[in-house]
Amino acid sequence: MNKTDLLRWGLAQLSALPEFEVTLQDLRLLLSGLDGTGVFADLNGNDPPVTANLCNLFQDGVYRLLAGEPLAYVLGWQEFYGQRFSVQSGVLVPRADSESLIRAALDWQKSTTGKIEWVADFGAGSGCLGLSLGLIWRDCQVSLFDSSPLCLKVAEGNAVNLSLSGRVNYFFEDLTQNLVPIGGCMPGSDKTGVPTKVQFDLVISNPPYIAKCSPWLSPQVKMFEPAEALFSEEEGLFHIRCFLSRALSSLRPKGAFICEIGFDQREAVARLLSELTGIYEYYWFMDLEGRTRGFVAVKD
Repeated sequence: MNKTDLLRWGLAQLSALPEFEVTLQDLRLLLSGLDGTGVFADLNGNDPPVTANLCNLFQDGVYRLLAGEPLAYVLGWQEFYGQRFSVQSGVLVPRADSESLIRAALDWQKSTTGKIEWVADFGAGSGCLGLSLGLIWRDCQVSLFDSSPLCLKVAEGNAVNLSLSGRVNYFFEDLTQNLVPIGGCMPGSDKTGVPTKVQFDLVISNPPYIAKCSPWLSPQVKMFEPAEALFSEEEGLFHIRCFLSRALSSLRPKGAFICEIGFDQREAVARLLSELTGIYEYYWFMDLEGRTRGFVAVKD
């Protein structure tokens, strides 16, 4: 059996089990990802035989896709901003739309003075946002905050894989409690990791922002991705409000909070921003499709 045979077998399964939408492109991504070559197979029949192990992995992966499981969980990784980040069940899958936060951070950097030395990622998940900035700004320290020990463990593994572990700190983050260090030290803390005065240059975040009654979320995402990383109270605004408040207390003057929001939340978030003190200015940024993806709030 070769890759062409595997793809034809996979297509036959799609016809027999059409409950969730799985495409030929998904099958090709699965096969190339499992194979490790990154080369897409064509249905031409001229490719060499595959190993029995690859055959078994592919067949198992197809059944998992047909059950609605995200491709990233099946492969164990997701590409984000040109890098591969490990993910697993319980960790939010990075989305290409969230790369707009990285672009917003780079645009903000052009307007600020001084070096970027301390960056925080609130609700870090896989660490894709904070670690991507750590790769770009080679002199900065990155602090990753999350309420999930599993996410922090996965993020730590990603930092190691990206050769960033020496510049990354990990913290269990509870929005209503004191920050409890998981490892490393906060900026300005002592060797025990007890937080002292924190002044980040930049805080970046993709918080939970989906209202629990939202009709827009796909069944696959609801079934497989962590609810605590998706849903928020107050019509999706609770975590945005809490993260914004925490950021304003943690940023240096003229430091920035860059936050992703839902496509239909701009008006509600604008009201929230206008009600808060301590903000010098704020503005919106778009994704590649021209939709409002988030905001940049600069501390007074």
